[in-house]
Amino acid sequence: MRFFVLLFSLAAIAPAHADSPRRPFPHGQEDKAPADEKPTSAVDTAQEPRPCTLNFETWAKRQEAPETHPERAQGYLFEGEVMQRMRALTQEWPGLIRGECIGRSVRRHPIWSFHIENPTQPTTYTVMVFAQLHALEWLGTEVVVKLAEKLTASAPEGVKVVLVPIVNPDGRDRVERDLLNERVGIYRRANANGLDLNRDWSVNRDITSIWAKLPFTKRYYYTSHEPLSQPESQALDQLAADIQPDAVV
Repeated sequence: MRFFVLLFSLAAIAPAHADSPRRPFPHGQEDKAPADEKPTSAVDTAQEPRPCTLNFETWAKRQEAPETHPERAQGYLFEGEVMQRMRALTQEWPGLIRGECIGRSVRRHPIWSFHIENPTQPTTYTVMVFAQLHALEWLGTEVVVKLAEKLTASAPEGVKVVLVPIVNPDGRDRVERDLLNERVGIYRRANANGLDLNRDWSVNRDITSIWAKLPFTKRYYYTSHEPLSQPESQALDQLAADIQPDAVV
């Protein structure tokens, strides 16, 4: 029993640096990132919404896959490949799926949504699906791409599905650069401002987990200084307000 208590304590303490002058990233591992790829401090003021009027077809045709695919990323798509796959769907099914830019990230990268619905049927139910709030969580994006391919091949009657495959493009870009430069041991979670987007909502902001009250783990549990302080969460919130989904995944 003592061994497990010691192991838990070390796991909680090791990733974080108590003398760090900035608010710690969740799990602390982004402290290992190159100096030019991490913020010197987490922002303390809300960012302004960043509108986007880009045309998806025009933008997507300029996106490219990396020349070499790192072995550690085998089986996963890079962002350029994700957008190539989505562009192929919009070209194959022009009346069924369309891409729309819903905003820009901290570093002004476009955030894309894809609206899928059968134009010959009235919409009675709307579903919103989004992925990759956290930089390292690529699996959700893979699922969204597969879902888009399945839905365009067989669109459900009366149901509109709105997909956002990458909410945190800045964080993903950093992970891709880590892979291409063979950097390991960097746990990336936050956006370019060093904030966890999953803790920036306007609802359910009270942290009730017991782990938030323990001295070794409470630094990993925090909410942003104010609701919807980041352009990425603002874009997603505005999308939800616009489409009024009946269900969100």
